[in-house]
Amino acid sequence: MKRFLAIFCSIAFLSVPLAGCGGGGGTPGPTVATTKMYLFGTMSSASAGGSAGIMNSINTTVSALPEGMILTSITPSGAAVDVPVSNASWAFIGATRDLSISLLNTTDISVKADSTSNGGKGIELATLNFTLTGGATPPLPTLGADTTVFQYRSPMSTNYLNGCIINFTTTYH
Repeated sequence: MKRFLAIFCSIAFLSVPLAGCGGGGGTPGPTVATTKMYLFGTMSSASAGGSAGIMNSINTTVSALPEGMILTSITPSGAAVDVPVSNASWAFIGATRDLSISLLNTTDISVKADSTSNGGKGIELATLNFTLTGGATPPLPTLGADTTVFQYRSPMSTNYLNGCIINFTTTYH
């Protein structure tokens, strides 16, 4: 019995320093990512009596969202901060991992594309919040593919505006 107790105490004593091991050590990876969405381009002027050529709606797609990124919210920000949050929406297609984003300016807030704001990225429109799994920091594509922008041209009409693109910048926390 004494021998058994001595062996047990030895094992217990030796395992105490190892109690903190096994996690790989180091600093845990980020768990969230914040992405800013910018509208880059030039708005054409509106017709006389129109609404100054402001952005009406934007639809863009992030093709093949990286594994480990899960979108939790989109909030209008920057120039579009007063656009109702309910006017920002998204759809995720699991098979292709494509993320479609829509922003609708129903309140006619003066949001115009430009090519000089925010270090040449364009005018800030929205903040996308992601949770991350697996501790990875996958890059979000820097340009939104398949971007469609409509602008108000008069009080009663909207026109398709070509030549605009969406830029993204992502930070990890």
